[in-house]
Amino acid sequence: VSSDGWRLEGRVPLKLTPRTADEGIKPEPVVTGMGMTRSSSTPLLSMTGERPPPPRFANLHENERPRLQLAKRQIPPPDELDKRNLTPEQWDELDNNAQEQILREIDEQNEKKRLALEREQRKIDARIHRKEHKAKQKQQVQQKKQALLESAFASDDDEDESDNDWFESDIAFDGSDDEGR
Repeated sequence: VSSDGWRLEGRVPLKLTPRTADEGIKPEPVVTGMGMTRSSSTPLLSMTGERPPPPRFANLHENERPRLQLAKRQIPPPDELDKRNLTPEQWDELDNNAQEQILREIDEQNEKKRLALEREQRKIDARIHRKEHKAKQKQQVQQKKQALLESAFASDDDEDESDNDWFESDIAFDGSDDEGR
């Protein structure tokens, strides 16, 4: 155990390059417009916003362990476990065949529910379609009745306006008063 309380016996120090640049070369800051400075030694952000790793970690990056691509853990929802009187711990203790059988049963039940919902939705859609069709037919019947009534009460001489009684060319009352005679 070292003086600061860390165990050093099983640890191997990493081989990293020094953090600072060579002592003889000092990077000069670049002055840009509006008094802002930018250091030429600081790495710029890439287009994705990620910083490239510092060069002192280059040795580690080559030896980095590949990430494992794990499949999602298949655990039924808690309500399904409750239906079967299982706890998550009991589920983990089941063998793979029993777990697969339960998952298949759950998938079959979900599929049946989905099909039943689709069937109900088709029934509702058919009902709505029938109502719309009936309303359209009713509207067509009303239009036919209206057209029939209009044609029954329309005068035959619509095109000949000379005999029209509504607009007489002779004035029936001229506004004179006959009481004065």
